[in-house]
Amino acid sequence: MRSFVTYLRELLTRPLRGGRDATADLGRLIQLLGEAWDQAGLVLYAVRRAWFVRTCPDAALPVHGEERALWQLPGESVEAYRERLAAAWGTWQAGGTDAGVEQALALVGLPGAQVQQHVGTARWAVGSALRIGDGVPI
Repeated sequence: MRSFVTYLRELLTRPLRGGRDATADLGRLIQLLGEAWDQAGLVLYAVRRAWFVRTCPDAALPVHGEERALWQLPGESVEAYRERLAAAWGTWQAGGTDAGVEQALALVGLPGAQVQQHVGTARWAVGSALRIGDGVPI
């Protein structure tokens, strides 16, 4: 990757690129501005990488975890914690849906449970789950 110092020097016309005393101050200014912009670019790149769970440094994972109210469990590896944080959005997206509730019931030991909604009743937000095979409400 080219630096801003190189880029700014290339923008100058030939008379301004000379090493005479009149252009020495301009050369120092370009050097200073170019180095500052190069440093700012590196910082912005690091911020962009830290913004996403999959690319952030390990030290930034607790910040992402705090945002999601998911803390690293005792004995959990950094990579497992990173994967759990990255999967949080998909889990929240499924929350409250029939498929999400069925998946959650399967995870707690009730595989094959089906959710039935009570549509058309005054209690529209209430549902029930049935175990497949015996039809017993859970």
